[in-house]
Amino acid sequence: MFCNLEHVASPNERVHKRFLEAMNLSDREEDPSNQLLDVETHLGWLRETGYDDVDCYWIWRELALIIGRKLA
Repeated sequence: MFCNLEHVASPNERVHKRFLEAMNLSDREEDPSNQLLDVETHLGWLRETGYDDVDCYWIWRELALIIGRKLA
């Protein structure tokens, strides 16, 4: 089993701004090195590497718990 609590991209800029507000951050405080990708991209990577039952089991704004299992 592989579990990854990952910082993922918001679906749009409006939702991203709400995430920053919830984290009490301004646009200027955001780390420019963050190159966030959508949840589906993360799920696809696990599937491509042989994981089964891949899904996003929990998400809160830009934090997502992504899990995959390798079946025997």
